[in-house]
Amino acid sequence: MKLRRLRPCLLALGLLLACGDKAEGLDSGDGSDPDGDDGLQCGSTQGFVYGFLSGGTDPTVIARDGEGQEIAADWYGDPAAEGTPYELNLPEGAWVLTASATGCSDRSAAVEVEACFEYGVSIALDCR
Repeated sequence: MKLRRLRPCLLALGLLLACGDKAEGLDSGDGSDPDGDDGLQCGSTQGFVYGFLSGGTDPTVIARDGEGQEIAADWYGDPAAEGTPYELNLPEGAWVLTASATGCSDRSAAVEVEACFEYGVSIALDCR
């Protein structure tokens, strides 16, 4: 008799465990929501900015927000025809990327960062 009363509870527990194991979708960066629930799913408060800086030598890319916070870009890979590849992980908000290199005029680009999204921002410097 007791086993009969436990069956609905065990069934409910099994369904709960099966539903609780559902994988959460990540935003693809293209604005689509893989789950269709329009909720933030990646678990981060940062966005990813990447691109190429072309022109000059000893390049730098610095991201600055309106509160004066500065974050320097990480460089990865070898320079290619597109330029020198860089990447930044930036908290949500408005950022200005300033690129510079020896013998070149600085150039800036603005980007509004949302968590879990990727932004491609390539910058070409005007060099002498």
